[in-house]
Amino acid sequence: IRGIRHDVNSHIMILGNLLDKGKDEEAKSYLNEWQNGFPMPEITAKTGNPVTDIVLSEKKREAEEASIVFSDDFHYPACGKVESIDIGVILNNALANAIRAASNSENRTIEVRSWKNNNAFLIQVKNSFSGELSLNTETGYPDTSKSDRESHGYGLMNMKRITEKYYGTIRLEQDGDMVIFTSMMMIPE
Repeated sequence: IRGIRHDVNSHIMILGNLLDKGKDEEAKSYLNEWQNGFPMPEITAKTGNPVTDIVLSEKKREAEEASIVFSDDFHYPACGKVESIDIGVILNNALANAIRAASNSENRTIEVRSWKNNNAFLIQVKNSFSGELSLNTETGYPDTSKSDRESHGYGLMNMKRITEKYYGTIRLEQDGDMVIFTSMMMIPE
């Protein structure tokens, strides 16, 4: 993210300088070249929110590339005060973890769904998993399986922080060869 931010700031500076100097055609050309370097993913999801449409579409594409059967019944809450970036972070992190775990299992599956009951909004991600889920005794969540522990392992803590912002919680459990992640948030009307 820092690398992307650095590059974006450079592009903005270059575009700003071109526009300040009245070089509109060069700015348009530069913007077109830059945009071609970042092709937009195909948006296949229709969740009711553009942020979650993008996240779900991209994660579905990643899962399918890893030969994971991906099914979803995710719907953005139609009413209530919630920031789409918060839902996007939870969905992105939960699905990234699910893809990583399912890709190392025999029966590669991921199911994502959501539902709202009064003010409670739940997101659930189930994925196939080989092995035994071991939890860190301090956090109650699994440690990162990635070798670079300094740069990874923040996803679950970020999801926990976001759900707590909405007076909610997250839960991670194993049922046989499936891991079930559930996020519950209270979304006021």
